[in-house]
Amino acid sequence: TSSAAAAAKANLAVISAKCGTVTAAGQIAAVKDMGSHAGREALLARCGVPKSARPEVETRALAAAESGHLLKGGHAARVTYFEVTLPRIIEAAQA
Repeated sequence: TSSAAAAAKANLAVISAKCGTVTAAGQIAAVKDMGSHAGREALLARCGVPKSARPEVETRALAAAESGHLLKGGHAARVTYFEVTLPRIIEAAQA
């Protein structure tokens, strides 16, 4: 239903806000964080990912970044990754 879709979209927006990836500057900072294990740990902690789920989320997030051409896909790819893809991965880990 449309109300369920709106609720799901709002939940993804909440996760994006928690991660600090709503703005272009936040997205670029997150890309930099993804370049090291310590940075990924910090990003996932900010996003509220439980420690026990971080290895799986890290693996899925990196695979999605690579397959979605995050670094070479331009603005649209970056926005989609941080506003849809990454929040869905995090949401699944928290379920």
